[in-house]
Amino acid sequence: PKLYKKCEIQQKEIAVCGDILEVCDEYYLNMITVYGRFTMTSMLNSKAAVDLVEKLVTTLQKLGSYGWIVKFLIFDSEGAMLSHKSEVESRTQLKVYIYSHGNKVGLAELNNRCVRERVGTKFATLDYDSNSLLMSWLAIGAGNALNCSARKMYDDDEKVVPRLSILGETTIDANYHFACSPTDAVELIDDQVEPI
Repeated sequence: PKLYKKCEIQQKEIAVCGDILEVCDEYYLNMITVYGRFTMTSMLNSKAAVDLVEKLVTTLQKLGSYGWIVKFLIFDSEGAMLSHKSEVESRTQLKVYIYSHGNKVGLAELNNRCVRERVGTKFATLDYDSNSLLMSWLAIGAGNALNCSARKMYDDDEKVVPRLSILGETTIDANYHFACSPTDAVELIDDQVEPI
């Protein structure tokens, strides 16, 4: 089914698709912007409504800090989203569209598959034992890796690396961004830094 959004989109306004991604019995909020195809992956403590709503609000605020106005949030029929749709709308000042039961948000499902494939590829090459911390960083790193290169699912007017189109960077400093593989698990020294 198609979702028709009748609206006037202004410059710097975007829509975001989201879904809950499960990797190795851990849950993640996996979101992707409709323009730019920018992936945002955050770990969830559970599929509970409180955790999901807080991560949604935090992620959308981060997009706002980059100068974007999220006008629509498109989600499939997660129980937590159905019961807290009005709370998300009031806290974020956007319109939430929830697909009916049994229907999936295609762009979000495709993004989930891309993250799973990158995690699986990296996991298959590990020559040491993994744990839940490593797997969580592999999933978050997979989302970051998707943002650092062009993807096949662009519209004709979006032939740009997602990180550049959303964050507005004019260049990427390869020494900073690619000092290690984007999907390598690394330990953050600064506990104030939160992964995207």
